[in-house]
Amino acid sequence: MTIVTFPISIIGSAGGEAAAALSALMLVVVQLVVLAAQLWIQARLYLWNLILAMESEIESTTAINRSWELTKGNGVRVLFSLLIAYLVMLPLYALMIVIPVLIAIPFLGGLLESEAPSAAAVVGILLAVFVFLVLAIVVGIFTAPFFQTIKSVLYYDLRSRREGMDIQFRDRPRDQREPRDS
Repeated sequence: MTIVTFPISIIGSAGGEAAAALSALMLVVVQLVVLAAQLWIQARLYLWNLILAMESEIESTTAINRSWELTKGNGVRVLFSLLIAYLVMLPLYALMIVIPVLIAIPFLGGLLESEAPSAAAVVGILLAVFVFLVLAIVVGIFTAPFFQTIKSVLYYDLRSRREGMDIQFRDRPRDQREPRDS
């Protein structure tokens, strides 16, 4: 990305205000295009590790190709599902950031006032970092199963849409089905 953005920024800095504004606009467009490409590739390859775990006798490169195949034509659906999942988890991520920042704010003055920071300021910042790490672990404990569940539902949905997996399960002979609880 630097190969593209560096020349654009050089042009913007050398040409005056109009060139700088055009350069800034071009940088934003380039970054949005790169972000869109990254998100699309992420959506297409999202299922590879679940495929590796669920399907028998499959290698990692085959799982990547299989993920690409399953999400063909459904990349936007997968992307929007992930977006909704991230939005649901946004309050937890926000708390993970806000609480340590609120702890660190009173101690920032002690770091900025003098040349040598006070011991209380250093301890306060270290406490904020420790709280952040603990909260990151706790949030990870809660969000990892949620996202794995989303991934499993997407896998089942895409397989049933593409291969009729639920129809295959339903149409098995009666003696191969698991007994129902009454």
